[in-house]
Amino acid sequence: MELTPVSTFCYFGQNYSSVLSRATIMFILNPATSITTEQFVLFWSALYDYRNRHVYDQIISKPSFEKNDIQRIYQWKNNVGKDQDKMSAGKQKFVDKVIGRLSLVNELKNNFSLSKYRDSFEDLSPVWGIFLLHLIQPEYPIYDQHVHRAYAHLTGTLTQMPSSKKQCYNLYYKNYVPFYQDLMSVVQLPPKTVDDALWAFGKFVSRYVKIAEMSKHLIFSEM
Repeated sequence: MELTPVSTFCYFGQNYSSVLSRATIMFILNPATSITTEQFVLFWSALYDYRNRHVYDQIISKPSFEKNDIQRIYQWKNNVGKDQDKMSAGKQKFVDKVIGRLSLVNELKNNFSLSKYRDSFEDLSPVWGIFLLHLIQPEYPIYDQHVHRAYAHLTGTLTQMPSSKKQCYNLYYKNYVPFYQDLMSVVQLPPKTVDDALWAFGKFVSRYVKIAEMSKHLIFSEM
């Protein structure tokens, strides 16, 4: 699978992330050439800027979770990796709901059933609910506004992330997960690297609207 741009896509990096702040970078996808999907993933995953990655790695690798693991991993997600314990009352209420069902979370982590997860947890908000699904069963990708934006531009669908909880979950299962699985089938890279690349690219698109209009012409030449 190759990622083929049909219009020039230029980026003159100016403090886009901690990686890019060390130098000005120009990233050009030339219409006359193509890059492999793996090259695309490697480029954008390097720009993933969540800090304290060890927090994620330590917790997700556990065979079962404790209450503090759930609190800590959601604080990490909420604060974009910063070492802070800030959490709004509404988000803390979400975390408390998950902690209140910790025995079920651990049951699913050791004996996973998607139907049981859906029956038990899809009353939760989609982005954080899907993050819980990812923690329980890491083969399911993380889903949020950034990766949705990457998906929309790379597939040419240009859909907005649904505001309806039901529609958001349905889009994730019916569209985003197959898209992600197609990517994973053609790259010899860890799943989290693909997650990171889509997150970084989607974040980039959100910040550079004019360039995003050009990036919507990116297509997969083989899928």
